[in-house]
Amino acid sequence: VCKDKTEIYLLLTGGLDSRIIAGVLSKLYKEGKLSAKPIALTWGAANSRDSIYAKRIADLLGFEWQNIVLSHEHVLRNIEVTASELGCMHTPECLHASQWLECLPEDSLVIAGSYGDSIGRAEFGGRHLLEINHFKPHNLYGLLKPEIFAYTSEQLMHESKVLHSRSQGEPRYVLCEHEMQGFRMRGGLAHAMSLINKYCSVYQMFTSPEVYSYIWSIHPSLRTDSIYAGALENLNPDLARIPWARTNKALSGKTVKPDKMATKQYHDYTKWSSNNLFTELNNFIQPEWFESTGMFHPGKIEELSSLVKKSQQRVGRLNEVWLWLASFRQFVENIESTGKSVTYDLHQKNVISSGKVNVTNKMKTAILTSSRKRKSINTLAKKLRKMYRYLHNFFLKQQAIRDFPPTR
Repeated sequence: VCKDKTEIYLLLTGGLDSRIIAGVLSKLYKEGKLSAKPIALTWGAANSRDSIYAKRIADLLGFEWQNIVLSHEHVLRNIEVTASELGCMHTPECLHASQWLECLPEDSLVIAGSYGDSIGRAEFGGRHLLEINHFKPHNLYGLLKPEIFAYTSEQLMHESKVLHSRSQGEPRYVLCEHEMQGFRMRGGLAHAMSLINKYCSVYQMFTSPEVYSYIWSIHPSLRTDSIYAGALENLNPDLARIPWARTNKALSGKTVKPDKMATKQYHDYTKWSSNNLFTELNNFIQPEWFESTGMFHPGKIEELSSLVKKSQQRVGRLNEVWLWLASFRQFVENIESTGKSVTYDLHQKNVISSGKVNVTNKMKTAILTSSRKRKSINTLAKKLRKMYRYLHNFFLKQQAIRDFPPTR
């Protein structure tokens, strides 16, 4: 994919996927197989682990490196772009600084490693594939009216069944991985990354059939960090010693110069929404307007805004949903400005209204609890959590081998 490209850019973080790609690109460049030396780009706070360790990776490999600092202004722009360019197929929060790439020449190539975790480590949202259950729609924060949720759930489950029909007789984890790749990755993240493709060419590593078919042939109990450790040791052992942004420790070997002052989060989306942007967005995300669509509960919109105002730390999908609502309104108004109207047809006769899914009180409790900063963590508690995780993963793998015996 890099052949004959005169400008190659790598979206580099302090994680593992993009540093593997960096190691591969460095090897290819040294072998004279690349026309240009890659340039590394990292978006996020300058004092974040991602930015600090990405620079160290770039310096180690001799790549030019540029940090693109995110701000609340990016959020406002991304709300507009999500509505005008992506049809609200994803949340504005996932666009980050994609707009910055608009300045690149059209024949540039941007390489991303967004699919690395899901393909290599079988991890989705911090959970291993073996821990994931089948897809099930949720009326998040109770925003949708029951009849709307019932109808859309029926359609989504139908799509899921069609997907399963393509892999009949496969183990449960295979079907779950297909669901996650279809709905979460390609049905979500891919839309966000497609924005880059409007400016230049973008290529997602780990999506080649030769790569993922090989990885999928490996028993899921073995798709762990060890795959990453082996790859990095083969490419360049020094890459494995630079701390991993997630843990602030080396993946293998001795950790080299961990920065204990670096922040784990590379952005402050939740804080920006509850402070810098709250008044402007809250005035735009009006309960009355959303009620007029016939799809949303106005009271739940108000509750959501109240939760956003109280939140200072990143809390699940709260902010993602709130920003998406702003994009959705703009999306509808953009269409209506052309003289067209936006309506929906539920075929009411075929809709069976289900009970209201109300998780508001539980979510409130979770948000209030998680927002309280723990001043100190007991050493014993740390060890117990670490031991629990180790035992949990150990027995999970043993169970997986019993439930899904390796065929080769």
